[in-house]
Amino acid sequence: MLEEIKAQMATVSSREKRLDIIYDVIDDALIAGKFNEINQMFTEIKCEEFEATELLGFLTITLMAHGQLSNRGWFYDQCKIELLKSRPLTEVNKMTSGLAFPYQAQTKAKKIVTK
Repeated sequence: MLEEIKAQMATVSSREKRLDIIYDVIDDALIAGKFNEINQMFTEIKCEEFEATELLGFLTITLMAHGQLSNRGWFYDQCKIELLKSRPLTEVNKMTSGLAFPYQAQTKAKKIVTK
């Protein structure tokens, strides 16, 4: 899946078209129920190879399926680390705030349950 996304993105230059590719490929996979493939993709993405908007695109398109994507939280953390290399924390927090909630809620819930 990641190779398909990269191959298609290599043929276009505009930010909008690159985001469309991410959304289209992952949306098709979500509709087909390919959660394991998407989950695996999260471990293969090298954040430094993508622009900030593209990283946020991966997180946005998978937000509603977060419960079936156990690696999404890890990927979110990797995106945030990458974004912090070139932006202040306050900006990164604003960029990612709505995309983190399900993962943070799960993590907090697990901590409460295990106490």
